[in-house]
Amino acid sequence: METNKILSANLLDILFDDRNKDYGAYELRKTYPKQITKALLVTGTITLLIFGSLLARSSKPDDKNKFVITTVDPSIVKNEVKPEPAKPRKEPPPVPTRTQTFIPPTIVENVEKPLPPQSELENAKIDLVTKDGKDDDGLVNGNTPVDNKGIIEVKKSVEPDI
Repeated sequence: METNKILSANLLDILFDDRNKDYGAYELRKTYPKQITKALLVTGTITLLIFGSLLARSSKPDDKNKFVITTVDPSIVKNEVKPEPAKPRKEPPPVPTRTQTFIPPTIVENVEKPLPPQSELENAKIDLVTKDGKDDDGLVNGNTPVDNKGIIEVKKSVEPDI
């Protein structure tokens, strides 16, 4: 391209100088602004049509939006007695689980208090103090399974959480 025409030439012409303009890229870049303008106009028109139809539909009076005000004669209204809420059942406290004192094994010559046999420890929980009670069934907080199906019924507390 001649140096006199460079300042007045289009950037696209400078870019494709001495290149094949028939290949297709030159034509695409040349018509790109027109295609963008068409796309924006079509998109804007469709958007305006959609919003216009929504506004026209919402401005029509419907029977659904009408409110009917009626008066009620107080003598017709029955005074119903509300039943008192049922008092919560007091469940008996859970039976305490049998525990066995844990004595750490130490090597001594004279045994003051012997370790309990393994048969006593099988169904008892280990604790700091020995207590009598029912054997440990492996359930937490005394919950019992319902109908031996493995479903545990959780006891709900009566006191509200604050």
